[in-house]
Amino acid sequence: MKKKGKPSTVGAAPDDKNRLRVQIESVQPKVHGGRFPVKRVVDDVVRVEADIFADGNNELSALLLFRKEDRAPWTEIPMDHSINDRWLASFTAAEIGVWKFTVEAWIDHFKTWRRDFKKRVDAGQDAAVDLLIGVEWVEKAVKRASGKDGERLGRLFEKLRDKRNKAEANRTALSGELSDLMAKYPDRSNSVTYPRELSVMADPKIARFSAWYELFPRSCSSVPGKHGTFNDVVTRLPSIAEMG
Repeated sequence: MKKKGKPSTVGAAPDDKNRLRVQIESVQPKVHGGRFPVKRVVDDVVRVEADIFADGNNELSALLLFRKEDRAPWTEIPMDHSINDRWLASFTAAEIGVWKFTVEAWIDHFKTWRRDFKKRVDAGQDAAVDLLIGVEWVEKAVKRASGKDGERLGRLFEKLRDKRNKAEANRTALSGELSDLMAKYPDRSNSVTYPRELSVMADPKIARFSAWYELFPRSCSSVPGKHGTFNDVVTRLPSIAEMG
């Protein structure tokens, strides 16, 4: 889970083919197309879904971005591919107030390469040339990474480019460690963000209940037949408070 600033805009130049290929539709939950906030109570889990797709057979990656309305940084959560074009993720409305959320997605070239590279390795084909393509993607990620993650990626990068041990290079390319690090530092230069920031209103937990106590001041008089006043209501407040 990471923090970031304002989401990138959806606008793209006509020749920006990578960006225009990704489409984000049918984001839920929303009310009247996002005109009104979705209603939840504090600590509710908000399940966000979206249809995300692109032409061709490239792999995609997506993030759910959310924040409290009065706070600038966005929190990012990876979305999981469900079925067909549907992607899912959830966040918790941990405080009372308005929460904002949106979705960002992009064509993931490393995931696409890894999928195809694994097919060639599993089939026993010579994948030396294909490995060089993956090395280029990892080299770019090394420049984006920092701290210990950068050091780990650097070590994996050296294993990938070691031509003396092809078997070890192939294992490194398909390792879970490399996959996790590459997912942590993806190339999002051509990402697309859903054009709306949708809202969730988190109310106090008592808002979940539909039973309310109601009284009429005119009926609160202690004198039969006399119209009650607000002062008569005041005398009844202690007994009302005991009801919780």
